[in-house]
Amino acid sequence: MQIVQKDGQRHDVVAKLSKDPNEERSTYYRDVQAQMCAREWAAEFNDQNVPKPIDFVPAYVFELVDRPGRPLIGVEEFVEGVFVKHNNNVGGIMTTGDAERATPNAFSHFT
Repeated sequence: MQIVQKDGQRHDVVAKLSKDPNEERSTYYRDVQAQMCAREWAAEFNDQNVPKPIDFVPAYVFELVDRPGRPLIGVEEFVEGVFVKHNNNVGGIMTTGDAERATPNAFSHFT
């Protein structure tokens, strides 16, 4: 998806729409809130002079006013490259090795 700004500039974003048509609207706001909370934790983590700082992309909620029911979508800036999952939600580590790969796991431990 592309966002067109008032000055005509375009940039790519990722739109996230729930598979569940009955998803509560509040879910989208909670997801964005969690992403922004993680961004704050990343800033505190980076304050520890880590070898490779991290960040989270800003997230937004958009309302599609021209669609029936005015559905909401979650929106994030598109990040180029290949996604690599470094760990999971139950403490599993998928990558090991150098400091670049250790940073995501150190951040998980920090938070």
